[in-house]
Amino acid sequence: MNLSKHAAGLALGLGMTLASAGASQAAVLTFDGSICSGGGACSSYSPIDQSYGDIAGVDVQYNRNVKNAAYTTGAAGSEVLWWNANYNDLFNVAFGDQGGTPMIFLKAVGGSVTLHGFDLGAYYYATNRSQFTIVDGLGAILFSSGPISVGVGATTHNHYDFNFSSNTGIGIQWGPDGYNTGIDNVSFSAGPLIIGGGVPEPATWALLIMGFGLAGSALRSRRLAPVRA
Repeated sequence: MNLSKHAAGLALGLGMTLASAGASQAAVLTFDGSICSGGGACSSYSPIDQSYGDIAGVDVQYNRNVKNAAYTTGAAGSEVLWWNANYNDLFNVAFGDQGGTPMIFLKAVGGSVTLHGFDLGAYYYATNRSQFTIVDGLGAILFSSGPISVGVGATTHNHYDFNFSSNTGIGIQWGPDGYNTGIDNVSFSAGPLIIGGGVPEPATWALLIMGFGLAGSALRSRRLAPVRA
């Protein structure tokens, strides 16, 4: 057995363990239940509670980016609204404002967050022109759809799958008409800090140092071994 390769492999194995260590939690924002106006039942134009969807490691935040004062039911820009149906075949969706670009932001708390996907539907059984942008917590654009067609008649919504992860959070912004385009089934999960994307915790540093120490010891042993003629 090549000892240096064995030690290097051990160090690599430790790194892979660190990258995947930690209990992760997954969630889907379906916008069902008593999630509006302070924990009450939802009705048309009800603001979705800022606490809805929060899990350990992720603080879900809603920003409506109000453009039309006629639809303001709370502090400007502080909420996304709820609607029960008619966004193609989606039921219980989040929407924004006429001319607005609402955002759902998944803020990572002490770790990372991964966005897995979501659905978009068009009101009222129509096909709307829209677009969406996915950003991290520093404002960097991770994905931009450009102009897209959302929805086909009464039975077909748009579904998107992603695998974007960030230590700073991930935001989904859609519009520019967030009123006639609704979002549903936002799938995400919380995980440990991404190695290289954040400052490792003390336990992480300890494992890394131990792995590097083993690799260094193996290399020193190899250099001191006698050379055969």
